[in-house]
Amino acid sequence: MDEKPADQAAPAASGMERRQFERRPLRSTALLALPGQGPVQVQTVDISAGGMGLVGSVNPVPRTACAIRLALPVSAWDRVNIEAQGRITHSVFSSKDGAFKIGMQFVDLPAVIAVAINRYVKG
Repeated sequence: MDEKPADQAAPAASGMERRQFERRPLRSTALLALPGQGPVQVQTVDISAGGMGLVGSVNPVPRTACAIRLALPVSAWDRVNIEAQGRITHSVFSSKDGAFKIGMQFVDLPAVIAVAINRYVKG
C-alpha cells in the first residue's frame, strides 16, 4: 500500500483554486463604511465581480455588513464611481503591510456595477 502519513498528504486547494471569479489587481483608494463608524479610507488590492481585497487600519469582524465606494478605471481617461454593499470575509494583520488585509464579498451587486467590474477585470 502506498499511503502517505497525514503530515505528507496532498496540500489543500489554494485560495486561487477556490475563487469563483477572476480577479485583477486594482491599486487605488476607497472608502469602507462599517456599522457604527464613519467611512474609513482603505487601499484596494484587487477586485472581481465577487468581491475585493483591501488593506487598511481597521480590523473588521468577519461577516460584518459593509459598503465600499471607489472610482473604477474603465479607460486611461475615464472612471466609474462605484458604491456597493458587501460582507467582510476575513481580516488579518500583515506585518509586511503594517495594516490589516481585508477580504470583502459583494452582496446583491447591481448588474450595471457587475458589468463595469467584469470589463475592468477582462481588461
